[in-house]
Amino acid sequence: MNGLQTSSDALTSKLLRITILRATQMVREGESLHGALSQVGVMPEMALDMVEVGESSGALGPMLTSIAEFYEEEVSLKLGQWYPSLSRCCLFSWVFLWPSS
Repeated sequence: MNGLQTSSDALTSKLLRITILRATQMVREGESLHGALSQVGVMPEMALDMVEVGESSGALGPMLTSIAEFYEEEVSLKLGQWYPSLSRCCLFSWVFLWPSS
């Protein structure tokens, strides 16, 4: 539960913060983490399935780490795909659209 509270404190999105706080309250009231996160609808289905497996196997901590690593890698891959295109667009804009002196 402390992890949920810490996560909500770190969020800059007010909507996400409120949603995570609602899930935190549900866990305090006896709902499983999987159940609470499912009800508030902020996590992808695959991550929810992994949380459920982690809870039922008693290995929630390692499973949460696996989820974080998976999505961190996915974000890195997505950024890696977009970065070359973005840098080309910036270069094009600078070379062809920037007024010359």
